[in-house]
Amino acid sequence: MVSTRLIALLACPAVACTNAFVMTLFPRMSRIALIRYGGASLVGNAIVATTSPSKASADDSDFGGQAMIKRTNNRIYFYSEVTTESCAALRRFIGEATAEIKQLGAALSMSELPHIELHIQSPGGALMPAFGVVDFITRNPVPVDSYIDGYAASAATLISVSCARRYAYANSLMMLHQLSASASGKFAEVQEQLANMDLFMAMIRKIYETRTVMNVSEIDEVLANDEWFSAEVCLEKGIVDAIL
Repeated sequence: MVSTRLIALLACPAVACTNAFVMTLFPRMSRIALIRYGGASLVGNAIVATTSPSKASADDSDFGGQAMIKRTNNRIYFYSEVTTESCAALRRFIGEATAEIKQLGAALSMSELPHIELHIQSPGGALMPAFGVVDFITRNPVPVDSYIDGYAASAATLISVSCARRYAYANSLMMLHQLSASASGKFAEVQEQLANMDLFMAMIRKIYETRTVMNVSEIDEVLANDEWFSAEVCLEKGIVDAIL
């Protein structure tokens, strides 16, 4: 029998680094700030993703401290910033729903399995956890469809466009743009991080090029601006497949 589960995300510890390159993928209009943390490094002089000025937490400021990630059968609600913890919860829910759908399909001898419905409302957040979710969704044996509940920006759009079928509602809004970053350290270290930025931007472009109808020049033009797109514009650019 398909079960119903609800999970409350636990707050995660703050991210700390030295000589770090701190990166977010949020609209500049948001309350998110670029910061440097002191203390022991989690990843050496590499990339650290962060989601808020004072903490990296599932208690998202954009959601009044009440970020919600829950699953009801094959429907998942991702109302959260994109963090390591929120992406881990999302992957877990997709995995659970996939197992139950496959079990149901086998029990009922279904020729076509139901899709997983992923409802997204998110301002974006950490880039590399989003890359992990993109790979997880595209390799999942049960297709995942995305639904934009209100808005999705930045890293959240990478997740959305990577789904099998992508849907918006009449008043859905989406924003695609460049990553934001701050670097500190020796000159050679800053140069190294700039090279990393080029790599990340190339990966972002590749996802949008593969999953939309925009060419590279159009993608670069879109990413250069912090502009919200209506559902109609998203449909025109192939960011979504249909408006419900």
